[in-house]
Amino acid sequence: MLDPDSLVATRSEPPKDERFVIVYDTDLRKPACVLLQAAMGGDLRAFRRFFGSASEWLVALTPGMKRISGTAEEWARVARG
Repeated sequence: MLDPDSLVATRSEPPKDERFVIVYDTDLRKPACVLLQAAMGGDLRAFRRFFGSASEWLVALTPGMKRISGTAEEWARVARG
């Protein structure tokens, strides 16, 4: 039987070198919305982690929109502006 007192809650951070793909417009410097992320193969976990504010999302395709791969550190830097 599982002893609840023996459980330790931890939040696992991704390895520093793990890369995430996010759909991002390099001209406007904004991410695509969650639906475009899903349609274009963006990593939804990483997207929500770095770009949680819906006010910044682009809701339509743009000429500068691309699938870009980056580490957690790189995406955190991009999200801060």
